[in-house]
Amino acid sequence: MLKQEYPDFCLGVAGYPEKHPEAPSIEEDLAHLKHKVGQGASFVTTQLFFETSVYRNFVERCRAIDIRVPIIPGLLSIVSLEQAQKFCHLTHAALPRRLLKQLQAIAPEDQWKVGVKWTHDLIRQLLEYGAPGIHLYILNRSQSVLELARKFNEEGFFKQT
Repeated sequence: MLKQEYPDFCLGVAGYPEKHPEAPSIEEDLAHLKHKVGQGASFVTTQLFFETSVYRNFVERCRAIDIRVPIIPGLLSIVSLEQAQKFCHLTHAALPRRLLKQLQAIAPEDQWKVGVKWTHDLIRQLLEYGAPGIHLYILNRSQSVLELARKFNEEGFFKQT
């Protein structure tokens, strides 16, 4: 085991708040995650999701089975409805009806703006809930992440040293 031989090595593992697509049940998926953490993981980064309640429920289920490492939410700022549907299909993440309607109501070239707004609000909610940080899935599409950073900077979120 890597962690036994190199105890200062920091290991992160993936967690699926809405269940890994190949897992037979949430319970088995969480048992597998607990095993990974027990092997020496220092933190969990989640697969993408789009609602604070999904993260909150996942953290509560993890804590209930004694997973105590930090759980970092992994977020994807949607750039298009097509992209969102593709990733939701691959990961089995739920696309909230409200977000779907917002994406459908706007021209495809402007859908990334809906994604930025949704992700901005989600980040705020997650940090207020107590998330230890945020992991952003960028996928070589920096425009929305740069816009998120600009918004947070304007709000004074980043502290100047």
